[in-house]
Amino acid sequence: MKKSVFWKLGILAALAFGLNACSESTSAEDDDEPTYSSPSNAGKTSSSSVKGSCKSVTANLSTPTNLQVVKNGDNKWVLIWDYSANDDRPETSFIIESLNMSDKQPKWQTIDSTNAGVIMYNLSGESKAGKYYRVSAKDACGVSKATDMVEVAAAGSNTTSNAELAVPSNLKLENIGENLWQLSWSYTNNENRPEQGFKLQSLDLNADSPKWTDAGTTNKGVHVVKIDGTKKGGLLYHVAAKDNNGVSEYSAEITIPRVDSTSSSSDINMDLAVPTNLKLDSIGVNKYQLSWSYTDNKNRPENGFRLQSLNVTASKPAWAVIDSTNKGVRFIIIDATKQGGRYLRVAAKDAKGTSTYSAEIQVPAADTTKVAGQEVNLAVPTNLTLQELGNNEYLLSWNYTNNDKRPENGFKLQSLDFNAAKPQ
Repeated sequence: MKKSVFWKLGILAALAFGLNACSESTSAEDDDEPTYSSPSNAGKTSSSSVKGSCKSVTANLSTPTNLQVVKNGDNKWVLIWDYSANDDRPETSFIIESLNMSDKQPKWQTIDSTNAGVIMYNLSGESKAGKYYRVSAKDACGVSKATDMVEVAAAGSNTTSNAELAVPSNLKLENIGENLWQLSWSYTNNENRPEQGFKLQSLDLNADSPKWTDAGTTNKGVHVVKIDGTKKGGLLYHVAAKDNNGVSEYSAEITIPRVDSTSSSSDINMDLAVPTNLKLDSIGVNKYQLSWSYTDNKNRPENGFRLQSLNVTASKPAWAVIDSTNKGVRFIIIDATKQGGRYLRVAAKDAKGTSTYSAEIQVPAADTTKVAGQEVNLAVPTNLTLQELGNNEYLLSWNYTNNDKRPENGFKLQSLDFNAAKPQ
């Protein structure tokens, strides 16, 4: 049903009224106090308003380009970049990120932000040297792709590098013998920064405190290694390109198959069977059904299953039992808002103990842009118009076509004074 809606405004409110620009400032995460090129004072939009408006956004944020770093004194640098805004989706801020390759598990971290239109950022202090930096545009509905990274050279050096090592991709395993595997990957060199070899790391999810450890290197141009499944079966591997200045981001992970053990010489196998073929099926917003296959050992049937979870980003990662099922129940519901990004595994159980745990499966990260029960969008008001009534009064009206599955229950108005010191 289409309806027209009216609202009476005084002259000042009418002139100040406009579509609320989505903006959000980002707090610094660096231990050092940053020097701002311009303060980030953009106002914050209510979460309910943002969620509603973001669902109708189709335009993409432009990507910042041509990031450069310029030395500006002792232990001082300026990041400068170009930006051509998308008129249909302007940025509200720029996000500054850093990467310290000296960390045990290097990863990009947000250190600060600038206001919309501010395309420079000051770095100050010895701690800013020896790191890589990149910039992304942002609004309340998301973040653009990042620029190529630039390096602020270690203290005492005046050189910088804006070339980034490419990331290995398409990891695959080929069986070349009994419990012997060939791990290979694809790689396209960055002509401005070619690789000088590759670095491998492995992760044992069954360890008491799982963590990535170095698992060898290759020479320049060598995209393949052999892995002994009798020693490395069940481990996760990933690969990074390397040169004299550091390593690239690591590739996606791949799991080395477990050892193909021969059957026991004992006439009777009294072990619980091991669950296999774990899979996750989406059944709603951030909800998944974890299921698995199981073939009972007739000499020792299962009496239920036990589920464990592992958060590899915890300060002391360790497997923890989070749930169990009754006999014959081979599925369980997983909430991604609690388990997103974590690894899960399953074991059969009975009164005597548990089986060997299954292979692991990773839960997708939670989608924070969706809320259960609100998958159906409210329609968006359109065609805002102002009609002068006289005596500095105006009639504001708009059109609205209800979504039959989710009808509106009123309307919310916002105003913005562009002349204020801090518009919001």
